[in-house]
Amino acid sequence: MPSHTPGILMVGHGTRQVAGQRQFLDLAAATASYLPGIPLEPCFLELAEPTIEQALRQLSSRSPSAIILPLLLFSAGHAKQDIPDEVQNIARQINFPILGQVSALEHHPAVLQLSASRFQEAVSSATAPLNSHDTCLLMLGRGSSDREAVRAMRLFTYYRRSFQQAVSATTGFFAVAKPTVQQAFEYVHRKRRETNVVVQPHLLFDGQLWREAEALTLEYQALNPTRKWFLAQPLGADNALAKVLAQMALELIHQQ
Repeated sequence: MPSHTPGILMVGHGTRQVAGQRQFLDLAAATASYLPGIPLEPCFLELAEPTIEQALRQLSSRSPSAIILPLLLFSAGHAKQDIPDEVQNIARQINFPILGQVSALEHHPAVLQLSASRFQEAVSSATAPLNSHDTCLLMLGRGSSDREAVRAMRLFTYYRRSFQQAVSATTGFFAVAKPTVQQAFEYVHRKRRETNVVVQPHLLFDGQLWREAEALTLEYQALNPTRKWFLAQPLGADNALAKVLAQMALELIHQQ
């Protein structure tokens, strides 16, 4: 890439969980490996370092301008306000041009496929192949006050159900939106009759929310000894995800 190519500011939400921080930084490194010659600086919106200011100052010493690559599943408050406002505020202070922002991952086919792979990994311990007509998929989203983001999460569940051909699928939310995660577990416990339940938190990394899902899965497994409750891992620092992020960043860079 020529020297005038914008750099990339990769912004994660941030977590106090060291494992989650490490996974984000690993994913940033993997993404950078698919973008030779383009400076990429990872940072966190909150709760961890490097901060947006630290990363943006570092990037300004390596690039004439930058694009924002937010690592977000859906477009809600962080994508629409928090991240761009914080970045632009600091960029004005240091006179560093910000040329644009990559969209959230949403329903990208590679993300759906990676999510389906996590499902398959979760059920790999089953003593026999799962019967698609006797399996319930319980997807768990972060939740938001943004209606479009909540609708996008429900649509993600719909697409995922078609991947696995689960007989039923429902969505719960960790915060703000309804039904809550607890309500969703209770619904499956009392209303669904499938032998197998696959709990899948639609999260990028390990952290408090995934641990919440783990605790509830164990609790409801104890309440349902005749059923099998499986728990899927977060998407994680997967190369498939890194390739998608690199591709999306390059598409925006080439538009400049």
